[in-house]
Amino acid sequence: MEIESYPDKTTGAYTFAEAARILLATGPGLGDGNVCSRLRYWVNSGVVYDGLVRDTGRERVIHFQALVSLRVVAALWGQGVGLRAIRRGERLLRDELGVRWPFASEGVWRREAPAFPCLSDLMAEWKHGREAMDFLELWLSENAGALDFNEFGLAYAWRPTKNVLIHGGVVHGEPCVLGSRTPVWVVHGLYEQGESIADVAYDYGFTEEKVKDAVAWGKRVAGAAI
Repeated sequence: MEIESYPDKTTGAYTFAEAARILLATGPGLGDGNVCSRLRYWVNSGVVYDGLVRDTGRERVIHFQALVSLRVVAALWGQGVGLRAIRRGERLLRDELGVRWPFASEGVWRREAPAFPCLSDLMAEWKHGREAMDFLELWLSENAGALDFNEFGLAYAWRPTKNVLIHGGVVHGEPCVLGSRTPVWVVHGLYEQGESIADVAYDYGFTEEKVKDAVAWGKRVAGAAI
């Protein structure tokens, strides 16, 4: 099937270090060691289609859809599925669905036909594949609700925790406090400098629950060993 061509203004832009911290904070699969290098290797190995953009004078960055896709890759890899199998699955799904980033598609995340059965049948041919798909199905069932999908069936927004939103079209994809354009690192930074939850909430017009969630997420990301 021909790859769908569509305007996409919600691409986001994440360095490998930023992507590694976000992915480490959202679930299992990345393992120990240099996670940034692992992500670079995965992308350069072709497990995510067209996942890179280049900004003049800056290092390579990945799109929002590639970030979401790498979360699925990490989950499969962490369960022992090799990159060869993951790469083949991504390409077959790309052809089947006609989208650039099938691992960021609604069909995979919501475990719908033909995407998820196709991936499941393919992975069953490989060592650890069946166990990996059992794990992935459970993990997706617990996390698919955190994603919003556009009319092309691709993820465009991600709520990794209740009051934090990652949206490619909001502040260049920075994790922000839900319902605002305030990056989480701003709220977390103020708290780390000694501001109280109540004071930050008052100053920014947030509920204290939003500030607590933002601070907790900020701590997870800041503490990620990349």
